Amino acid sequence: MKSTTSKEWETLVRVSGKMRALMKNLRRSQLMSLCAVDLKRPSMYTEEANYRGTPYEVPLFILRTRPCFWFRSGGCSVCNYHLASALDNEVTREDLVSQIDHVVRRVSGTELPYILLTSSGSFLDDRELPEDLRLGVLQRLAQGGLRALSFECRAEFLSDRNRLRRCVKAFAGGALQVGIGLESADPFVRNVVLHKGLTDESIDRATQALRAEGVGYYFYVMVGKPYMTVAEDLADTIATVNYAFELGGSMVVLEMINVQPHTLTKVLYARGVYRPPAIWLGIEVLRHLKPQYRHLVPIKGYEKAEPMPEVFPDTCNSCRDRVRSALREWNLRRNWHDLERTTKMCECRREFEDRIAQGVPTEPLWERVEAALDSLIEEVDGASGA
Repeated sequence: MKSTTSKEWETLVRVSGKMRALMKNLRRSQLMSLCAVDLKRPSMYTEEANYRGTPYEVPLFILRTRPCFWFRSGGCSVCNYHLASALDNEVTREDLVSQIDHVVRRVSGTELPYILLTSSGSFLDDRELPEDLRLGVLQRLAQGGLRALSFECRAEFLSDRNRLRRCVKAFAGGALQVGIGLESADPFVRNVVLHKGLTDESIDRATQALRAEGVGYYFYVMVGKPYMTVAEDLADTIATVNYAFELGGSMVVLEMINVQPHTLTKVLYARGVYRPPAIWLGIEVLRHLKPQYRHLVPIKGYEKAEPMPEVFPDTCNSCRDRVRSALREWNLRRNWHDLERTTKMCECRREFEDRIAQGVPTEPLWERVEAALDSLIEEVDGASGA
């Protein structure tokens, strides 16, 4: 990736500060509200996957722990994973043990190839999951016959090689893999537009440590980013997927942005200046990838998610069901020719191509984002009586 000049860095810091102020304001009412949450059982659902060339419905277990620490700084602008956590309820050690016991009972003695088990933010953050419980559940699952497990974690918790080594030892005989939120290779897009709070240095340190300790890793990349034209978003996503594979990722998950409450995208959607991406955009990203990368890129977020969004990415009423069905088949079997045929099935595909052809505005992205943030901050502050 190209280095950042001092002027670019100053711009990034300035506009990022404005995004953080806005996001903290948007989260304020959510942080003050308590909801009833069952802290004795984890959240669980399944997703279509392709495991070593075989279609597989992978079970995903999300422990209801303390929320991601980054949420207190406003969190990512499009994310509300907070709703999958314990929220502001006090989660006790006994609650976590009960949730872990539930996972072990569901998995042990089965013939599941692998599962995803994670906390409500970063699996290796001791504030969410104490290390003894983390190592204990890994050991119990390995002893129960599980041979592959994925978890999710922010990059800054992945550079401690000793911690990684202890996890590998606890999951003896099995393979560990972690999903890392990269979102965008562009620092401005990642840390301002998406407010990720993730440096290139953190990503490099994490991947170096993971390789050294034999832990596999893959990346999540966002599609449908606010404030960007379709052409900009497409180009950024393609570049990010290629960069993720250059970093050594075994897979890249395209996460199509949906609309969650208390997020920037919800505010913009309510004002009619944002809509989730057309499902075509995810397929178009695949079309531009090298064949050796393409089959390693599933597309998620178009019809199920945890927490459940208010609005999903879409096509039109005429082709919605067929396109979603084709994506499910892609995630399971990775037959590109079958998926590519969907691009010829509906007039709304041509409308999407017209949006790409509109190109990129003459004003740089940072100018557009900063002007929009200044207006929105004033509006939100005024509405809250600030």
